[in-house]
Amino acid sequence: MKHAKQHYVPGFLLSRWEVDKKVWRYSKPHESILIEPSSVRSCAWDMHLYSVGDTQNKDTYIESEFLSPLDNDASLALEQIENDGLPSIQDSRFALAWQRFLFAQLYRSPRMVALSRARGRHILERNLDFPDAEELASLGMTPQQHIEFAKTIPNHSYDDLGVQIMPQLIKSPRAHSLLKNSTWVVMNFDDEVLIGDHPLIYKVVDSNAYIMGLPIGPNKYFFSYKGDLFKQILSQDKDVLLHGLNLGAVQSSRRMIVARSRKHDQLILNNFEPRDPVHGLLKQEQ
Repeated sequence: MKHAKQHYVPGFLLSRWEVDKKVWRYSKPHESILIEPSSVRSCAWDMHLYSVGDTQNKDTYIESEFLSPLDNDASLALEQIENDGLPSIQDSRFALAWQRFLFAQLYRSPRMVALSRARGRHILERNLDFPDAEELASLGMTPQQHIEFAKTIPNHSYDDLGVQIMPQLIKSPRAHSLLKNSTWVVMNFDDEVLIGDHPLIYKVVDSNAYIMGLPIGPNKYFFSYKGDLFKQILSQDKDVLLHGLNLGAVQSSRRMIVARSRKHDQLILNNFEPRDPVHGLLKQEQ
């Protein structure tokens, strides 16, 4: 099925780490860490990660109609950032797409999708098991009618609820107002940048102090920040800053890390410990 293979780290972003159409992928399918050259198409994807519907009739509209077009616009935005500089994108039609793309990285990882599905199921089950009497009355529905109605809801609908609201979360006007009113910086490093399967870094203190960062190339990071605290952090020695960023990328990754070369093998081997596999997480959350 078209769009059934769904990337949680966009391919256009990972492709920036390619050398001869390959990246170095670090994963841990068994006891030891596997290091292998890999195509971008083979990295950071799950079948039907964001799809909704029953097993025989999966609907891929979130991927095909929302995330895929968003990734395409974000790739154009990133080209504009690199070719024309940050002021040009902040005044262009791509600014909103870039902001939404950044926020999408918060919600589209397998772990966040699993949590969203689990929480959506919990909310729906709770509302069906303990309906509000006044709300039922306003709908002209008796408790028995409510019970019969609950029986008609397909099981997959419980797990789909949390994923179906993903586009609304990503398009949140309040979230985008934060980015719009922040300082945007592209920082170049002499050493190699690593990218993991949870590539976005973020820290929110309050509406006047927050930061988002995303690796956008093998030697580049994009930052959006507000507040003197994060200005000071970004102004520290670049080698120290990059070491912290790479260490954070390794420690926050749950399935894989991508690198352009193998120069950071030791950092990865010492600090990569996959956690919370998506399989089984949903049951655990329920």
